[in-house]
Amino acid sequence: YIHPDNPKYSETESATRKLFDEYELKTTLEKAEDTSVTDGEAKIKFVQLTQKVTGPAFRDNRVTGVHTLRQDKGVWKIFATEASGVVYLDGAL
Repeated sequence: YIHPDNPKYSETESATRKLFDEYELKTTLEKAEDTSVTDGEAKIKFVQLTQKVTGPAFRDNRVTGVHTLRQDKGVWKIFATEASGVVYLDGAL
C-alpha cells in the first residue's frame, strides 16, 4: 500500500513490520473524502480508528489527516501522510 518512491519507504516498512510482529490491530477507515485529484495524484482526507486486539500496552486512537496517493503501475498507493490530529480513546492526554 506504500508507494515505492515514498522518501520514507524503508523507515515505514521497518516500523510496519515491527508493529505487525508485536500486535494484532483492528483498523477502521471511518471517513475518506477526496480533496483534490489530478492525473497522477490524489489528496484524501481521512479519519482512521485503530484498536488493539492482542499485544502489549497500546492506546486505541482515532487519527485525522490527509493521505497523498500516487499511482504505481496503475494502482493508487500512499506516497505521504500528514496527521492533523490524534484522539486517544482512553481519555488521557
